[in-house]
Amino acid sequence: MRIIEAGLKKRQKQFSKKELPVIMRAIHTTADFDYADNIVFTENAVERIEEIIKKGTTLVTDTEMALSGINKKALKRFGCGIVCFMSDPDVAKEAEKNGTTRAYAAMGYAACKYDSASYIIGNAPTALIRLCELLSEGSRPSFVIAVPV
Repeated sequence: MRIIEAGLKKRQKQFSKKELPVIMRAIHTTADFDYADNIVFTENAVERIEEIIKKGTTLVTDTEMALSGINKKALKRFGCGIVCFMSDPDVAKEAEKNGTTRAYAAMGYAACKYDSASYIIGNAPTALIRLCELLSEGSRPSFVIAVPV
């Protein structure tokens, strides 16, 4: 973490007290300092996400890998659930019927199942495409965290 802190100082990047640990964890996980330049936070995003999690939310992930990497015990303390529909048979049928990916179909499925879920997208670009379409159609998730593959 000291190496990351030094690297960020060299870049002269400024982050809020809440954003800095997020940036540092992203860099630590990926070994990619470009996250310091590429992550965009909406105003007070970290604070708002903290509030939503403390009230309890359902997190929807785009992949089983993302699902497995999120601390369920920590979420449970706040009454949060977490799901991934990539392996759901109904999602697979929907994707095949419509000629889409399962990731694309899974986001539509989740939006129908949960009124204001929170989304974590990190590996399936078509999941993010569908989520953007759902937003334009009026869907209002509690929050969205999306990063490139």
